[in-house]
Amino acid sequence: MGADATLVQGAYNATKYTKSKVDAATKGLGDSLSNTVGKLKNKKDAEAEEVKKAENTKVSDAKKEQDRLALEARKAKEKEAKIRLEDFNAAAEEVRNADGSLPKGDFVGSQAEVEELKKNFLSEDPIVQAGAKHDLATITSGLGEVKDLRLLTSTNVSNNDFSAGMSNENQDFYRSTMGKEPIVMYKQEVDGDGKPTTRTVGVKGPDGEWMSTTAYSSMMEGDMVDVKSQSSLLDLKTAKIKEGTDGKSTDVYDGESVNEAVTSIIKGSSNVRSLMYDVQFGTTSFVEDLSNSDMLNNLTYDQLGITAEDAYILDKNHDEVINEDDKLTKEDREMIAKNLADDPDLDELRNDLLKNYLSSHVEKSWNKAHKAVVAANPVSKPSKVITGEYNEEQSNVTAEALRLQRLSDDYIPASDWVAGTI
Repeated sequence: MGADATLVQGAYNATKYTKSKVDAATKGLGDSLSNTVGKLKNKKDAEAEEVKKAENTKVSDAKKEQDRLALEARKAKEKEAKIRLEDFNAAAEEVRNADGSLPKGDFVGSQAEVEELKKNFLSEDPIVQAGAKHDLATITSGLGEVKDLRLLTSTNVSNNDFSAGMSNENQDFYRSTMGKEPIVMYKQEVDGDGKPTTRTVGVKGPDGEWMSTTAYSSMMEGDMVDVKSQSSLLDLKTAKIKEGTDGKSTDVYDGESVNEAVTSIIKGSSNVRSLMYDVQFGTTSFVEDLSNSDMLNNLTYDQLGITAEDAYILDKNHDEVINEDDKLTKEDREMIAKNLADDPDLDELRNDLLKNYLSSHVEKSWNKAHKAVVAANPVSKPSKVITGEYNEEQSNVTAEALRLQRLSDDYIPASDWVAGTI
């Protein structure tokens, strides 16, 4: 029996590929998948952007917190320094009022030392007795030296004779010698065979160990304002002013001889820190002018001895060079300037900058005098360069006289004393 024609045609139509309907279905499915993927991608991008924003906020907040903590640390350090100075001056005042008398603990200690010598005083052995008398004389003399040094220390504070460049460690030591706690220490001397001889009086040094009164005196001398060098610099400036005043309008400044004289003063200084931290001309010091100027620009942080950790914080654009882009604060520049002044490994750079700084003040004084001559004598016959003579013999100039003379000078911006730009 043959197949029904109607049934066969129906089966054929059901299985026949209909291109238009399949393509439409396929396109619809593709569009749906594309939209879904697109939405997922946009969502993922948005989430990534939010994560990035959150991370940037965290970095920004961390930087703000870092800056805040750094500022608080600086303020705390400044407050500590202020309190330290107040305590230092208060201790000095107490010693002056007591006329340099020793603290009670040292008085008791000296009595104990004397008591130890009593049995030797009573000895019938003349050699032992003589030794006891020698020890007593040594102790008495030593205690007198300590009292004198205490009084001298307080007097130096009162007269502002200590340099602004004195270290915190030394300042703490001087303050302790003027305090109420015992400072006297005794050292047992021995002979070549190790046998005890005499006992020597000293003080408790900065490291807590016995320190001789001679070492104490020497250290204090090294922390004083270098009045001799100040006087030499003022003599040099005065000599150049006279040259400018007495010269011709065609005279040329002899910068080489001035640089040599200033270099000689720096090398011969008893306290180079005084030349850097104490005012030599005008009303500001080398370190102050260094930190308040653009003179540090174009020097690398490494050149100035700044650690990699500190440089990373200070060097905002990370080019390793100090410039305006770093937006250094006054405190930042002060820190860098003091590091330059204090780091012994930077002596060569520091001394060169100090020489240029001091020489520029001398040159400015000559220029001022010379301009007056030019104004008064616009037509002058040429003359040879005046070199003049600089007399290094020091006059008896007081610190107050030096201060008053310095105040007559004008401030010189750093741009005038950077090497090669005078």
